[in-house]
Amino acid sequence: MPSFYVGSNFYSKEIKGKYYVYIIENESGSKQRHHYVGSLEKVIERPTP
Repeated sequence: MPSFYVGSNFYSKEIKGKYYVYIIENESGSKQRHHYVGSLEKVIERPTP
């Protein structure tokens, strides 16, 4: 599966075994913009104690 939706505003896309996160922003009318957020690894990364 090349991409899948995880929520109404975000989705992830698989490219060559890595996942990338995008946000969907609605503009006036019915237009949508898709903005790159970052790699899934970086988005969910958190410091270890």
